[in-house]
Amino acid sequence: MATHWVNGVKRQLKKPRDSRVHQDVRIISGDAKEFMEGYINEVQEKEHCYFRPPVCPLQDYYHYGCDRGKHSTGKSNGEATKTRANSCKAYISFKVITDAGISGAIIQKMLQHTGHDEDNSKEKNRILPDLHSLVEIWLQQGWSTSEILIRSHDWAQQNGHVDKKDSRFYLTPYDIRLLKKNLRGVTDSDSVYVDHLVSTELIDKIWFYQPLHNEQPFIVVVQTPFQKLLLEENPHPMVFMDASYKGITAHGYAFYALLLINKTGRGVPFAYFILSKETTATVSLCLQKLQLNNPRSVMMDRDLRVLNAIKRVFPKCKASPLLVPYASGCQPVACEDRWRSPDS
Repeated sequence: MATHWVNGVKRQLKKPRDSRVHQDVRIISGDAKEFMEGYINEVQEKEHCYFRPPVCPLQDYYHYGCDRGKHSTGKSNGEATKTRANSCKAYISFKVITDAGISGAIIQKMLQHTGHDEDNSKEKNRILPDLHSLVEIWLQQGWSTSEILIRSHDWAQQNGHVDKKDSRFYLTPYDIRLLKKNLRGVTDSDSVYVDHLVSTELIDKIWFYQPLHNEQPFIVVVQTPFQKLLLEENPHPMVFMDASYKGITAHGYAFYALLLINKTGRGVPFAYFILSKETTATVSLCLQKLQLNNPRSVMMDRDLRVLNAIKRVFPKCKASPLLVPYASGCQPVACEDRWRSPDS
């Protein structure tokens, strides 16, 4: 069964335009993130190349770029002996899919690196993995950049590394800030940080919060006091609603913005949702927690999960047309029972 599934997915893949790109399809038997991390580690050990923490520009799509993939700045001109940023195009990407009860990943990889050679000792090489791990621990313990800089230099000297120009052992403040930024994007400590925020400085802006736990999806409903007042002062019969996945790229969560038309005719946001899992049930819960008065119509894209959520929470909206944008323009479509979402 699994072999047939893999072959079926492979037959549907489009041939890459770049001949250096290789495609593969793998079955995921456990956690998707563990699968991806294991795959990346295996490639790194075999190819002696390293990749940055993933970004998620689209839902269920994870892109691991070469750790030298960022654009060079300043006077280095991308020379590998002067900077770690060489605009290298090497990457590995994963598209996680589930079909017929089977989970898998479409893997694309381009391992031909440009602008650098990891075996050249004169190049600015990546931070030694042991030191990298220590810096992550110090960051999680709350040490500042200057404190970590001193600690890392002491560690290098204690381990017999005396060449202070060797970037593998002697870090710069920029290296530490970059590690800090990457760590915030991919570690589980984010959940602890969110718990702290919603219960302290953001407590008056959060209408509903559900932490991520096992099968329980992550949900946040945000509305500031000013936005609540804005909604009260502009009771417009139409609500605009759309989702994006680019705002929280490290996790691939859905970010919903809800807008209304103010008295000057401008669209302004009056609430936000953040969801780790988009279903009719999760979107319905967000709309219920927001306690929004029944709108006459909602402008949205053609997402049947959201459409059914609106029908569930605002049954009176059924009497008026719901505007659904088509490729050729916006056409009014009545909320009829023939609409069904995949998860309903």
